Amino acid sequence: MIRGRGTVTYATGERVEVETTPLDLLRWERYRARHQLGGDPRENPFTFELYVLYSAMQRTNHVGELGFDPWCESIVDAELVLGEADPTPAEPSDE
Repeated sequence: MIRGRGTVTYATGERVEVETTPLDLLRWERYRARHQLGGDPRENPFTFELYVLYSAMQRTNHVGELGFDPWCESIVDAELVLGEADPTPAEPSDE
C-alpha cells in the first residue's frame, strides 16, 4: 500500500501537514483521465503532487469550497513524500 505525508503552506502563513492514502492517488487517476493528462505522473509532476495533496487536504476538511485551481493559487509551498507503507501490522506493546 502506498502512503505519503505532505506539507502545504498557504499565502496566509498557515502550514498544514497531511497524510495521503490510496484514495488520494485514485482521485488523481480520475482527475488525470478527465483532463487527458499523461498516464505517468512524471509527465506532470507538479500537477500530480499538488492534486494528491489537494485531495488529502479536501478529505481532511482543510480546503473548504475551493476547487483545485483556486486552491493552488492560495498556497505558496507544497511538499509531498510518497512511499510504500509497511504491510506488517504493528505488534501490540506490553506497556
